[in-house]
Amino acid sequence: MKPRTLARLEALAVDREVLQVEALRRAQEKLRQTEAHRVLLAEYRDRLSASWQGGAVVNAGQARRAGQFVQASFGAEAQVEAAARQAGQQLAAATEGLAQIQARRRALGEAIAQHQRDAERDAEQAAERAQPWRGRRDAK
Repeated sequence: MKPRTLARLEALAVDREVLQVEALRRAQEKLRQTEAHRVLLAEYRDRLSASWQGGAVVNAGQARRAGQFVQASFGAEAQVEAAARQAGQQLAAATEGLAQIQARRRALGEAIAQHQRDAERDAEQAAERAQPWRGRRDAK
C-alpha cells in the first residue's frame, strides 16, 4: 500500500479506538450503576425487614404498602440484573473490539515501518548507483 493510504488507515483506526474506549467506559459505568442500584434495593429491603423484626407497631396501610414495595423491589432487582447482564455483554464486546482495533493498529504500524525501511533502502541504493563507478580504470 502507499504511505498515504497507510496513514489514512492509521488515522481511521485511531478514531475507531477512541470510540471503542468510550464504549468500554460507558459499559463499565453502567455496571457500576447497576451494582449501586442493587445495593440500594437490598439496603432498603433490609431496613424495612429490620423495622418489622424489631417489633414496631405498624398499621395495616403501612404493612400493605411495605408488601407492595417488597414485591416491586424484586421486580426492580430483576430489571437491574438484566441491565447488569447486558452491560457485561457490552463490556465484553467492547473489550474484544478494542483488542481487534489495537491488533489492526499494530499491523498498520508494522506495515508503515516496513514501508519506511523499504524507502530508506531504495534511497540508499539510488545514492549508491548515483556515485561514479570506480572500476578497472582506478585499479591501474
